[in-house]
Amino acid sequence: MKVENLIIGYDLCNDYSRISCYNEKKKEPESICTVGDKISHRIPAVLFKDRLTQEWSFGEEALQNVKEKDGWLFENFVAGYEEVPLLSVYGEQYEKRELIETFVTLSLALLNHYYPSNRIETIIFTTPELSPKLIVDLKALKNLPQFEESQIDVQSHIASYEYYALSQNKDLWRHDVGLFEYDAKGLTYYHLSISRRHHPIIVEASAFPLSAYLNYEDYQNCSGPELDKRFLEIVKEVMSQKIISTVYLCGEGFETDWMNLSLKTLCMNRRVFKGQNLYAKGACYSGLLESQETKNDEFVILNDDIVSKWVYIRGSHGKEKMRYELVKAGDYWYNINQNVEFVLDQTETINLYVRDIRTNKEIGIPLKLEALPEREPKTTRIAFNLSFENSKICNIVMQDAGFGSLFKATDRTWKKHLNIDEYEGQKAEEEIGRLIICKYLPEKIPYYFNISGVKVYTVEELCYYIYNNIYAVHEEIFDEELFYWLEKSVLEEKLARGLRNLKKANPSLKEQVRYLLTYVDYYSEEECYQLMLAIDEMELQDPIESRKVEADNYIKYARYAEAISVYSNVIYQMEHYEDLNITKKFKGDVYHNLGVAYMRLLNGDAAKEAFKKAYFLNQNKESLKSYLWALKLLNDESRFFDITEEYHLTEAFINTVLDEYNRILAASKTNNQHYDNVKKRFSNIYDDTFDQEARAYIDELKLWYKGEEQ
Repeated sequence: MKVENLIIGYDLCNDYSRISCYNEKKKEPESICTVGDKISHRIPAVLFKDRLTQEWSFGEEALQNVKEKDGWLFENFVAGYEEVPLLSVYGEQYEKRELIETFVTLSLALLNHYYPSNRIETIIFTTPELSPKLIVDLKALKNLPQFEESQIDVQSHIASYEYYALSQNKDLWRHDVGLFEYDAKGLTYYHLSISRRHHPIIVEASAFPLSAYLNYEDYQNCSGPELDKRFLEIVKEVMSQKIISTVYLCGEGFETDWMNLSLKTLCMNRRVFKGQNLYAKGACYSGLLESQETKNDEFVILNDDIVSKWVYIRGSHGKEKMRYELVKAGDYWYNINQNVEFVLDQTETINLYVRDIRTNKEIGIPLKLEALPEREPKTTRIAFNLSFENSKICNIVMQDAGFGSLFKATDRTWKKHLNIDEYEGQKAEEEIGRLIICKYLPEKIPYYFNISGVKVYTVEELCYYIYNNIYAVHEEIFDEELFYWLEKSVLEEKLARGLRNLKKANPSLKEQVRYLLTYVDYYSEEECYQLMLAIDEMELQDPIESRKVEADNYIKYARYAEAISVYSNVIYQMEHYEDLNITKKFKGDVYHNLGVAYMRLLNGDAAKEAFKKAYFLNQNKESLKSYLWALKLLNDESRFFDITEEYHLTEAFINTVLDEYNRILAASKTNNQHYDNVKKRFSNIYDDTFDQEARAYIDELKLWYKGEEQ
């Protein structure tokens, strides 16, 4: 028999535990037994700590050590796990979490006798009762070295019973299935209802406590015939008017031979099996199905720990209209913690859809997002999280995630607490707009635009940046660096492959942009059409006009030194090549924007001369205003007065210039500090702090002086 990766079912109870491992040769789970004088698959749930050596032992060995050695016995560390997380032993407090961790680690060492060189691939813990804390702590065992890379899950006894029953020959569950469990809690009956009218088959479990009719004390004190008689009455009552294919018997109460009449009745027209390792084997079967990813192919199991509905949202990703599934009918509620991100497109309402597996009826629950941040269309990304408190009550948390580095996230959060069973019969509202579903990214790695310093993290942000900055986009950005980012960082392999293939045909910028926008489907057909017209206009531009646009974009992204360099090159061409087909207005606009760049770098003298030249060429009042403001900034009141006289400026225009200047200057003051003091601060500073203070001042300067590019 060759077993490389082990699939384990572990039944963790307060009195005994049991372990099963899937046997590939037999194609069924086998019980893992203790080795020694007493061979048993039932492991007493006890620990012993030797006072002298501080070593731990478990199970039968621990019980033996209590008699022979000095130390401490630990038991009952599973019961009341949520309510009483600590166990008191001889005045010392021990965390039950640590005791369970020790017990599980020691007991799993039994596997070494069967499979000495194999690793655990999947381990499913099953317990009589689940609690959120126990689930979390058992799943946390994957952080231990012996569970490295193992998949750990937790389920109830009822779920393990369902998986055990459904993993048997189909004749055994052609009709309903029953299980009687008789242990320290008394007698309990679990009924599996098999509904073959549905596909996949719905298997629903119900529990019926019967300890009021037959308890554990009865097993200890009553005679065999008395137990048989009382159990027979229960069997007749439970089995009446039900078609049951198979009945299972488990628990300490059925270990002795007292059933005669009741067993004959049980065996009438049905199969009956008795055993003590049903839950561990059922958990093992569940782990097998999990590893094969076929858990819901043929049947869906339902019980109190399982959500009986599909929960989803509708949206689109690229050209694909999709139903994004958040919950599958048959999911354990405590395993659900779903996250998805989407961009809002002309909508402020998210419709949450719920479809019941039994009736197949769909309902819609509208989730209204009040007071959304004010942003441009399609630039609000919502991070959506869904979790459950039980199989019916869910919690939804929606957060404004911004739009990458383009629009920062706010602290706006919307929370909903819903009982999905309370909306029966409610129809979904008609959808307005759409949700643009964003691909899940395990790690967000940005693509960096050199000219602007802007980082984009998704294909939606990439499209937005290109659409709104088309004059700063060149064919060169569609290179291997972009394709690699699309393929590896945002997992858009098909898009990257398509752009690579297109690149081989030496396409124009327009063709590459169209391919990208069409594939992602972030913009409408009309919006894409308008962008294509803008690209056509760009391609008809004179090269010197394109150079000006390049410099304008440098200013837009605060790269003033680069802007000055390009503007200077444009001016050189304008002054040395007379055959250039350009107007005085164009020349003036170049000088104006050059003045803006100089002013942003605090070079007032150069800015003054540039604005003066600009007004001479374009006769634009904004250039004249900027020239006068530069004179005011330089405290050149004499020249300011001369210009007003020389240009015959009206009193109204002069007042407008001064009013705007004073208003912006007043707005620039911070902490009641006068601008002249700020200016003085930079008069003789050349040490290492200059860059930091200069940047702070430039930010301040932007508030009072915003020269408009021409």
